[in-house]
Parts: sequence; structure tokens; C-alpha cells
Amino acid sequence: CSMSNNPNISSYPNPSKNKFNLMIENNKLIENSLIRIIDSRGSEVYQKIESINDGTTLIKIEDVNLKPGVYTILIEGNNSIIRAKHIVQ
Repeated sequence: CSMSNNPNISSYPNPSKNKFNLMIENNKLIENSLIRIIDSRGSEVYQKIESINDGTTLIKIEDVNLKPGVYTILIEGNNSIIRAKHIVQ
């Protein structure tokens, strides 16, 4: 498995209740990344600034009250946007 320039993002547990973790695998440091969670209607329900390290970064999402549904996680930094889906039960 070769490392690409694009970070890999996963969330777990998925599906979850309110608390979950984001695991981001990346081959370079991205400082001041904007992490956003968007609901199915397109409304932003969470925003946080984090640095993403070279290697694996674990980010806990726990200070948010999400209703059941499908959410899009966006990580913006270094002129790129990474997307992932997350389900809240």
C-alpha cells in the first residue's frame, strides 16, 4: 500500500451516537485545518481548527449534539478538501 498525497479519513464508531473519533492518515503536516460537520440539509453543525500531523492523527468529536442522520465531514487545509460520511443513530 503506497502513501498518496491525499489524506485518508475514517470515522469510528460509524454509525455512532454523539461522540465519535476521526482518524486521519496523511503524509505531511497540515496546520490549522478546518474541520466541519455538515448535516443532510447543508447546514454546518460543528466547526473546529486542528493540526493534522504527518502520519496518523486522532481527533475526538464529543462536544456536539447531533440528531440521527447522515453527516458529511469536511477537512479543509493546504488548498484541498477531504470528505467523509458519518452516520448518527
